[in-house]
Amino acid sequence: MTARRMIAVEDADPLRRARLLRLLLVSGFTAAVDPPVQPAIAVLPSSPDVRSRLAAVAARWPGCRRIVLLSQGEAVLAGLDADCVITDGFNPAKLAPALSAALSPASARPPSPEAGSASEIIGESGVIRRLRRDIAEIAAGNVTALLIGETGSGKECAARMLHRLSRRASGPLVAVNCAAVPDGLLEGELFGFERGAFTGAVRAFPGKFKLADRGTMFLDEIGDLSAAAQAKILRAIETRETQRLGGLKAEPFDARFVAATNVDLEGRMRDGVFRADLYYRIAVAVLELPPLRARREDVPLLAQHALMKLEGGGDRRFSDAALEALCAHDWPGNVRELINVVEVANLRCHDNIIAPEHLPMRRLPSFAPALVPLRAAVRDSDEKALILRALAEDGGNKTRAARNLSWSRMTLYRKLAQHGIDPSR
Repeated sequence: MTARRMIAVEDADPLRRARLLRLLLVSGFTAAVDPPVQPAIAVLPSSPDVRSRLAAVAARWPGCRRIVLLSQGEAVLAGLDADCVITDGFNPAKLAPALSAALSPASARPPSPEAGSASEIIGESGVIRRLRRDIAEIAAGNVTALLIGETGSGKECAARMLHRLSRRASGPLVAVNCAAVPDGLLEGELFGFERGAFTGAVRAFPGKFKLADRGTMFLDEIGDLSAAAQAKILRAIETRETQRLGGLKAEPFDARFVAATNVDLEGRMRDGVFRADLYYRIAVAVLELPPLRARREDVPLLAQHALMKLEGGGDRRFSDAALEALCAHDWPGNVRELINVVEVANLRCHDNIIAPEHLPMRRLPSFAPALVPLRAAVRDSDEKALILRALAEDGGNKTRAARNLSWSRMTLYRKLAQHGIDPSR
């Protein structure tokens, strides 16, 4: 993603920070407190500690231009190591031209190749700021973490952030989607196999657990594991040892475990579907990711962030009416659904402003009516009847039925086979 228009806002005062973010957004800029890429500019309102914050910005984002904003009548501090000082910096008539000039190619500094992302989780709502703080605290230790949240709410992003902020950041982050790997292949995928262990094993494979040695092992959709797979993973977590298929001895590995799920593991544990001993092994530190409808104030930042990743999107912005339409939607598919909408809007737009008519909103509300009763019924109704109902309400579309059941498509396919359901009928 290009960072040529990204502006970082560095201010400890939450009210002034929110005011500045709104001012930049209205002026047509893309700004964030924790930008996902190396920013072109960092703006810092003047404060008693502005010198130390300028130094921190320089260390955090090498090559980033540092601009200090002064309030009306505020005196300029002597000896500031800043690229520019804007007097009356909260006046849009002065701020916008100065930032536009600073964003021009002629004034841009070359980005540092070492400069990485500041945060994988975008947003300035209270719940997201608390989530980032909790992730940083948990990352500092070595405990197993469980991420819970709806499909598309950002569990994989949280896992990446946990790994990046941990002492294992120099090691690998190895991810396995437990729902996507067939049960018969899962053991070889995780534990590895020797050459000739089974038909088709033309060479040895160490297994994902061993590949995660000195790093982080991310088990996504762990709630979809079969009982047999749960028992094997439990033993690996307890012993930190794996034995390849066809192997003669166990091999130790040192990895931190992070698991994620979009289902109610406690409910499945009570129903005897998910092992209690495995649950308490993975639920040491539990982080809940909020759905997008619970943090609507983050929608403008997320939408602009998604737009910047697209071809031609870095030069576009959303109109106020388009942002209002985005913020009014319930987003049952969460951030993943928002990204899809932004991609379509970017294709439809042929100028620099994305308007409401560019948004593919007509197809989105149709997901919502069946969503709440279906999710409420998952725990109480017969599973086969629930699947048949979901398919009927979605016209046999398996993708939408899986989404409304909060399952992956692989999980739905497995359930269809388990209950002997033929969707074509």
